[in-house]
Amino acid sequence: MNFDGSKRVEGAGAGVILISPEGDKLKYVLWMTFPNASNNEAEYEALIHGMKMAKACGATRLKIFGDSQLVAQQVMNQCDAVNDSMVAYKEVYNELEKLFDGCEVNHISRLSNDEADVLANIGSQCLAIPPGVFWEEITERSAKPKKAQKKGKEEKTSTALKEAPEEEEDQELVMMVEIPWMQAYISYILRKEIPDHPVEARRVIRRSKAFTVVKGELYKRSISGVLQRCVTPEEGRIILKDVQEGICGHHASSRAIAAKVFRSGFYWLTAIEDAKEIVKTCDACQRFAAKPHSPAAELMPIPLSWPFSQWGLDMVGKLHKASPGGYEYMLVVIDKFTKWIEAKPINSPDAASAIKFVKSIVFRFGVPHSIVTDNGSNFTSKEFKAYCAEVGIKLHFASVGHPQTNGQVEKANGIICNGIKKRLLGPLEKARHTWPEELPSVLWSIRTTPNTATQETPFFLVHGAEAVLPIEIEHDSPRVTEYDAETSRRALEDDVDALDEARDEVLSRVTKYQQDLKNYHSRRLRPRSFQVGDLVLRLNQ
Repeated sequence: MNFDGSKRVEGAGAGVILISPEGDKLKYVLWMTFPNASNNEAEYEALIHGMKMAKACGATRLKIFGDSQLVAQQVMNQCDAVNDSMVAYKEVYNELEKLFDGCEVNHISRLSNDEADVLANIGSQCLAIPPGVFWEEITERSAKPKKAQKKGKEEKTSTALKEAPEEEEDQELVMMVEIPWMQAYISYILRKEIPDHPVEARRVIRRSKAFTVVKGELYKRSISGVLQRCVTPEEGRIILKDVQEGICGHHASSRAIAAKVFRSGFYWLTAIEDAKEIVKTCDACQRFAAKPHSPAAELMPIPLSWPFSQWGLDMVGKLHKASPGGYEYMLVVIDKFTKWIEAKPINSPDAASAIKFVKSIVFRFGVPHSIVTDNGSNFTSKEFKAYCAEVGIKLHFASVGHPQTNGQVEKANGIICNGIKKRLLGPLEKARHTWPEELPSVLWSIRTTPNTATQETPFFLVHGAEAVLPIEIEHDSPRVTEYDAETSRRALEDDVDALDEARDEVLSRVTKYQQDLKNYHSRRLRPRSFQVGDLVLRLNQ
């Protein structure tokens, strides 16, 4: 890593160059907006941010070069740091150094550090960023002197009561300036007006290519071609909460709920961060978070052929007895191609219930080629086997010692149960025996959520079009406000005609995803082998 800092009348800046062992370079320009920045502080900021970037890129050993002799000697303990600010910066460096297996700082001449020096001058003079160079704004110092921290705490304690009205006024002003990100783009697109700040102006000009104004409202063109209506962060958080725990939500991950909002036609700048914050502060999501486990055997993906040709079948129970109905079990089946899930509450785990459930699948989706299930007594019974043989369904049973063979439906069981538990743990904490009432909402949410492997929603792969969600009607999404019956009919016919091609693309994606998943699984593999005569601890199953 090469780094350099620069302090000029216009401001302070820094340049960082990361060089991989193969010779690949990543260049960064840092612009410092905090007040009274010195040249030594600019050098330290370049060093600290460069180390953070290197760690984020996966570096384990780092060799650093800079033309600041003071910084190099202080961090390598060749001289003492006397200034409080330099002491604080050195402590931050020491903490970052612990993250690497090896870290060494070397002093070089300015001529040998010319590339980093050029980047630092670009940052300090607020010049145009060259192509292929990353840019970042630093608004606060990475280290604060201990005396300044102590003094700040004392001043804050002594003037807390006096400044309370002023703080409330400041908060009201902040609430009033939540929308300017939309207004800045509208002003530039319609009237070519740009912000006064040069960096903000460049950002608006660069990003405005993806925006357009329709009937006085700002819309963003997504990569998929969907026009997304730009909303305020307050309205965006309401939409995210509705997607996560509303009538069509099952408390999915932050990435999933943000993606669903984007696909529904809404956009704002902080959508991803807002989704992460909502999931992070959700009591239900944190209570039932998944626990990681290292695999002990290689992953063997099951090849897929076509929708509804192969299903995974399983039973969940014993559950809390539902009222009314008295249901204590639930049958779950998933199509391994489209990831379409069907679930039905049942009273008893007998063969008759399993046959009735499979009949409903056959009547709706046709006779499947095969069904993969476990060794439950209702699935291994003579009646169930006889019915499958009569209609021509091949039964494949997962090994007792390796139940992961039917892992996809086991995963579906977990998603459904987690969604139901999180919905029951709502504001009113609904009674446990009402879980069948929440099942349709959870299934609907899963069917309208894009799957990681297929990158499409199960609803689209089955019906050839995306479902209209309640939030689209409530918040006026583009396809609701611009709906035309004749145009929609023709578009639906075209989509159905192109559905086979879309399914072929999904098959290619799933095949690639399975291979990537197998490679990732192998990297985390911790094989465990046993010999005859070894003593083992057998967990109760």
